[in-house]
Amino acid sequence: AVSSGPPVTATSGKTASSMDSAVTGLEKRLAAGNGNDGDWDLLAKSYEFLGRADAAALARQKHLPPGAGTGQTAAGAAPTAALPAAPLSAAATQLVAEAGAARARRDFSAARAAYVKLVARNEMTADSWADYADVVASSSGNSLVGVPATYIQNALRLDPQHAKALWLQASLQHETRQYAAAVVSWQRLAAVLGSGAEDARLIAANLAEDQRLAGGAAPSMAPGAASPAP
Repeated sequence: AVSSGPPVTATSGKTASSMDSAVTGLEKRLAAGNGNDGDWDLLAKSYEFLGRADAAALARQKHLPPGAGTGQTAAGAAPTAALPAAPLSAAATQLVAEAGAARARRDFSAARAAYVKLVARNEMTADSWADYADVVASSSGNSLVGVPATYIQNALRLDPQHAKALWLQASLQHETRQYAAAVVSWQRLAAVLGSGAEDARLIAANLAEDQRLAGGAAPSMAPGAASPAP
């Protein structure tokens, strides 16, 4: 079974900024070959704090993510979350509405175009990142691996208790067979929504399935129950 990492922690803009600066310094030192095992461990823990699980896994193997330490990002890499301006501007509010309408009619291309504009404006919210992840997955064979996973982490960085982002994270972990991690995510989601939530029974079924797959004794559920809610 795959163990889950530490929970994503809410940070203030000042804390996130100082952490980003520290990470950048570590990346540069390690890219120049001047780091040691302790530096790699610290970098991995810093990535985990920032919700960058894939980068943390690379750091534990003494590898840097693409573009790290060079001041550049890899071509086509998904943008990481920046703290948005609040409240949203009128233009951003309109884009959110356009994206929502496009999602409702399953026009994922139009929805993605609206989210791209929101990212460029640095006015993405936890809601927008979670919905963007859902849109990209829906237009890519319903897989949450890759770019959608980054968007899920962006949402959770802004709101560690965001219900849809937690649902998507648990579903991603189920998809990638990280069943023990999925158990933790389903439990977090259940705690956020409470036992009286409309989806409580489905969440409980998903939790039971991943407990079973992780080696627990929970009963099986119907196939597909761990998929994201539409």
